[in-house]
Amino acid sequence: MRLGKISIFTLMLMFSACGDGKGDATTPDTETNTTQAPLVIDGYTLPPMPDKALNDSTLLGIDSNDNGVRDDVEIWIYTTYEKPIERAVFMQSAKAYQIVIEEPEEALGNLHYIHDAVDCISYYKRWADLFGEELLIEKYRNIEEEISPIQFNTKERFLSYQKYNHTLSGGVYSSAKPEDKKSKCDFNILTFK
Repeated sequence: MRLGKISIFTLMLMFSACGDGKGDATTPDTETNTTQAPLVIDGYTLPPMPDKALNDSTLLGIDSNDNGVRDDVEIWIYTTYEKPIERAVFMQSAKAYQIVIEEPEEALGNLHYIHDAVDCISYYKRWADLFGEELLIEKYRNIEEEISPIQFNTKERFLSYQKYNHTLSGGVYSSAKPEDKKSKCDFNILTFK
């Protein structure tokens, strides 16, 4: 009799773990290719974490909310950094990297996306205090070094970024004037205050 109760209990657990197949936290959702439910951090709903094999099977990966940032990178940014300015500059950098790896042969036409991200970061690392604002990013931080292992996590992504860099090699490119760097940010810092 006891064995029968355990068997029924075990079956109930097995069926409840299977879920209804519509994307609960334990069952992959084949429509969105996810393996867990989305997180909400500081009121911002992150996309669900995509299946790693599926996400890494293409150059651009999965961007289910269509904001220009790969879902796994977006989740990494929001779960790694607490300061809104960090999240904002990393999101801008991630968008720029996605653009340049998609068409590395169009490096000259897409260079401004990377330059804008770098100028924005530079403003909050080195120049903001000259214009009566607070330096919000540590002076010696290397944002590219922090995000590169996440952004270029497959051979194809890394090689595409190298192709972009190679296309630009030998060129001389200008940067925005210090007073214009803040305008290169694709976010409004006032929304963080």
